[in-house]
Amino acid sequence: MLTISQLRKSFGTTEVLRGIDLHVAKGQTTIVIGPSGSGKSTLLNCVNLLEIPDAGRLELDGLEMGFGDGGKKRIRELTRFRQKTGMVFQSHQLFPHRTALENVMEGLIVVKRWNRSDAAQRGKALLAKVGLGEFADRYPAQLSGGQQQRVGIARALAMEPAILLFDEPTSALDPELVGEVLLVMKELTREGMTLIVATHEMNFAREVGDRVIFMENGMISDEGTPEYIFEGSRNERVRQFLSRFDRGAAASSSDSVLTGN
Repeated sequence: MLTISQLRKSFGTTEVLRGIDLHVAKGQTTIVIGPSGSGKSTLLNCVNLLEIPDAGRLELDGLEMGFGDGGKKRIRELTRFRQKTGMVFQSHQLFPHRTALENVMEGLIVVKRWNRSDAAQRGKALLAKVGLGEFADRYPAQLSGGQQQRVGIARALAMEPAILLFDEPTSALDPELVGEVLLVMKELTREGMTLIVATHEMNFAREVGDRVIFMENGMISDEGTPEYIFEGSRNERVRQFLSRFDRGAAASSSDSVLTGN
C-alpha cells in the first residue's frame, strides 16, 4: 500500500526528517508516537504532499514519486498522488461558512466534479456513518470540537482515499470529547481502512494499532507490534517516553470509551 524510502525534509538549516524508511500494508493501522518536535506531523504532511520532501521516494497504491532529483513536479502529478490520501488535522480545518454537509460535499464537487445531488447523497451517508446524520445543516460553530472532528473524518472519507492520515486528531479536544472520535477511528480499522495515526493516546495505540513506530529527532528509533513497543522494547528512550503516561489511569478511562460502555 505505502512504502517510504529514505525520506528527508528540512526547514532552513533544520533537518526535520532524516531518512525515514517505512512500509504500511493494506488494511494496516500504523500508530506514530514520540515527543513533540520529533517529526510526526511533518512525516504525514510529506506523505500527502502538503510539504514536498527534499529527498527520498514515496510509493502509494501503484503510484511512485521520487524527490531530490532536481526535477520540478507538475501540479497534475502532485494532485493525482494527493487524491490517494485523506487527511484529518488537529484543528478540524472546516470551512466556517459552510454547513457540515457542505464541508463533506466540497471535495466531491470541486475535485471529483460530482453533481450536487449525488454529492449531497454521499455526504449525508458519510455523516450518518460518523454519527452526525442529524447535524448535516449545522455550521462548525454550532458543533462541539468532537463533532467537528467527525465531520473532518467524513470529509476525508468522501474522496475514497487509499490511506487515511490522522495528525493527533484528539489533541485539541476536551477530554470528554476524545472518546467519540476514537470510536469512529476504531470502527474504520474494523472495516479494513489503511490508517497512519500520529497520536498521544497511548491506550488507543495499544488497543487498535497493528504496528507502532517511535520517532525522535526526525528518525524512527524503534518499531514493532504494540505488545513489543509497550512491553518489550529495549530502547531506553522508548521506555522513558512511555513512563510519562500513567498506564493504569489511561486504561481505566479509555477502556470504557473503546468498548462503548
